[in-house]
Amino acid sequence: MGLTRHLKEIVNSRLFPLHAGIHFLVTVILAVTASAQRPQFAPDKVGIWKPFRMSCDGSGHEITTEQNRVYSNHLLKLSEAIHQSPIFNPPMGIDGVPTGCVNATMEFLDDYPDARRIGPIPGYLMIGTFSYAYYRGTTRVVRADEGPHIFVDVNSMVRLYSSTATIAQDERGKIFLEPKVARTVSGLPLYESDCLVITQITRPIFQPVSVERFLLARIRETQKELADYQHRHQDLVGEAHQRSEQKSYQWMLANRPADAEKIHQSSLLADAHNQELFTKLEQSKQAEIASYQSQLASLSPEQRSAQAYASLNYYANGKSLLMNANQPGARPLVAFNPNFFDHSRPRTDFQSLVVGRLYDKGIRDQSYDPQYGRLVEFRKTFDFRSLVPLLGQ
Repeated sequence: MGLTRHLKEIVNSRLFPLHAGIHFLVTVILAVTASAQRPQFAPDKVGIWKPFRMSCDGSGHEITTEQNRVYSNHLLKLSEAIHQSPIFNPPMGIDGVPTGCVNATMEFLDDYPDARRIGPIPGYLMIGTFSYAYYRGTTRVVRADEGPHIFVDVNSMVRLYSSTATIAQDERGKIFLEPKVARTVSGLPLYESDCLVITQITRPIFQPVSVERFLLARIRETQKELADYQHRHQDLVGEAHQRSEQKSYQWMLANRPADAEKIHQSSLLADAHNQELFTKLEQSKQAEIASYQSQLASLSPEQRSAQAYASLNYYANGKSLLMNANQPGARPLVAFNPNFFDHSRPRTDFQSLVVGRLYDKGIRDQSYDPQYGRLVEFRKTFDFRSLVPLLGQ
């Protein structure tokens, strides 16, 4: 009643205009309604770890029925290993929902030639979380909307470098700045991309990119960009375009003579603009290609084979993408190592696990929402080395 009386005093005041009063009351009512509808979480309710299920398989991606069966069984074992954590056994205040996927599509394939045919089959386990909650004025506990979820990618290192800008690309794959290890967790590397890597493979994940490979890749890419500009240039102002424009002009003279000249002059101005624009773009790309070619020609064999360095600020070194190793911000350029995975092993073997989303900065160490709280507890207490025995299966 105190709030109601206070609102009446404000609204009845001579200093309170009618339109402002209406706006004020609506705002208060909406705020009170929203507060009443905001879920109150039930962190002490015993939740359920839902039965593992497959959300997708590798059908249509050159994976046999038997490979699907074997791989799905491996994912089930991975799910059960995570379920053994006291945080999820039982999950308090939440439901845990494990789903698996045998996914041989491009988004999970590492970037090297013939990965789809010879590489280990990529896939993932996803753990979804759903908090229990009730609303003010009610006692019925319900399962709220889906909250944060975590991934364990199998036989796929893509998450380590997918968010890194591609500096160049050639027929062997993408070239990018070397991902850095931020720290270790349970003795395992946690990368700056917030991904934890679990593997027994001792070969490097990434291979160095030489100055020569980088420059040749940039020449190749810039030549493609130049060809694209030239093609668009012809489409917009070439002979075929001119014939079409002239045909339209003649039609306008015959059917809309009053507008013909005005529209024709407008088209000529647009053509002149496009001619100037694409000429400059093509000249810029031609100069860029010449610069790379000149730089490459000036290098000794040792300089050509040396490690290439660049920066997140591509043009920190003037107009050159390349930097010296000792320049501030310089980082090695790398590509995915095509020999990282063992291609002699069965394609269904688990060779690597990458834990994603769990260490995202958006999952705060303190949260009133059990969905976040359980994940924080899990990442603080779970020994990820316990998943190592699943590798090689």
